[in-house]
Amino acid sequence: GPSGARRPPPPPRGSVRDRAASPDGGVVECVLSNGMKVCYKATRFLDDEVQFKGFALGGVSQVQHADSGMLLSAKMSARIADEVGVFGVPPGDVLDMIAGMRVSVNTEIGTYSRGFAGECSPSDLEAAFQMLHLLFRSQLLPSIEGLEVLMRMMREQVDNQFRDPQAVFAQRCLSLVTSDAPFYRPIKQHELSQVDADYACAFFKHCFSDPSRFTLVLSGNLDEAVLTEYLEKYIASIPAGANASGGLPDMPAERDALSSVVAEFPSARRCEVVRMSMVDPLCCTKVTLPVEIAPGPEELEERTLLGHAMQVLESRLVERMRFELGAIYSVSASIDFSFANPSSLEPLAGTASISFTCDPSDISQLVAKVFSELAALQAEGPTQQDVETRVEISQREHETSCKHNTWWLERIAAAYTSRHPPPAAGGGGGGVQAGLDRMEEVRVRVLRDLTRERMRGVYVSYFRDLDRYTVVSLRPTLYTRVVSALREKARETDLPPEAVAATLLGFALGVGAVLAVAGVRLLRAWRR
Repeated sequence: GPSGARRPPPPPRGSVRDRAASPDGGVVECVLSNGMKVCYKATRFLDDEVQFKGFALGGVSQVQHADSGMLLSAKMSARIADEVGVFGVPPGDVLDMIAGMRVSVNTEIGTYSRGFAGECSPSDLEAAFQMLHLLFRSQLLPSIEGLEVLMRMMREQVDNQFRDPQAVFAQRCLSLVTSDAPFYRPIKQHELSQVDADYACAFFKHCFSDPSRFTLVLSGNLDEAVLTEYLEKYIASIPAGANASGGLPDMPAERDALSSVVAEFPSARRCEVVRMSMVDPLCCTKVTLPVEIAPGPEELEERTLLGHAMQVLESRLVERMRFELGAIYSVSASIDFSFANPSSLEPLAGTASISFTCDPSDISQLVAKVFSELAALQAEGPTQQDVETRVEISQREHETSCKHNTWWLERIAAAYTSRHPPPAAGGGGGGVQAGLDRMEEVRVRVLRDLTRERMRGVYVSYFRDLDRYTVVSLRPTLYTRVVSALREKARETDLPPEAVAATLLGFALGVGAVLAVAGVRLLRAWRR
């Protein structure tokens, strides 16, 4: 039969404890009777919006040393659970139950963490909390028929990921920057037979079994009395989960105890070209360099400085590549620390990436321009105008962003998930507000003290070896370029599609004839 919910009897109502508000009353922390931490900010940015997310340490890395079948099953667990029904009933039934409501809840299991996120209208907050209650309490019961459909869908998804040019490009970029670490390799068709749906469902439920490991953050149009009522009825009433068993991993409560994945950046330059058939012959290129920040209290400030340095680099590349050379369609520069060791005792290792789209013939010139700009910034630093513009843009972005619930949600979550988090609520410390105050103090101080020389120091310190990098380019096949050229010619000359097809056929036959002649000649030469 279809997946069904095996619901236990309703648990007793919980309670909200250790409530503590920030001095200005803007952010409130509390701890529920089952151990879950809750932090919320009531706003009036939008009358009809409440954003929320919950997170806990521990993810797929905890099974990285298990057999390959268990690791693959854990990686696929969130996808399998979504199809089975994370709330104990099939996804279609959930859509029927929330028809007419504005509410959504999504789950995710990452390398080092797991969590849920969603949004709702204030009038549908009760429904959202009911879904969270079911997420923790319902059993996943996949049926035989459902599993067959699920495995067929997974096979199609695996096949499609190798046909999508952008997916192949992203995977090659990931493979290069991690030195092809086994943990980050994509799942292949022949490996799907190792996936155990029962273990995947058990792993998923294990990830969402113990509320005491989770922190729930909310921001939006919240009424404290209503919120407290729903927290006690639906969230605080979730009982604590059982200990790990049946091959399920331990999920440490401390980040220094997490199992880290080894993924080293290449020690020398690596360049690769990915050729794919595509609709438009647009070339994507990604240049990536390693960066590393020493662990310690200055980590946040250094990370902030590095972010500003990358934005200045992006602005200069836009000016040089687009306006002076006219050679790009888009360019962006960013920092990524998603592969960093989670331990606060280890350096924060990440990557700095510059991505751009351009005509295939311009790739070499533009890659060289990226490194010439970095070298110039190391030698001379940015101009005073560059610095002043960056400060102004950053300040304006902050003033706009802090009027959105999503910004506050991510800001509060960042205070909790920092490698140097503030003391927990009820722990006698400053709580999350101390973390928020520290982030704001660093933001203001960095902008106030930003100078050309300080920025130059960032480029020198974090990009010492400009010969150690990766470059991956996604380029169209010759066939794609020919077809695109013929289409463009047809548009210019108003040729009918039949004429374009005839020209393309003639080209293909001509190429085939040339290759055939060359093959015959090579064969004759080999026989001699």
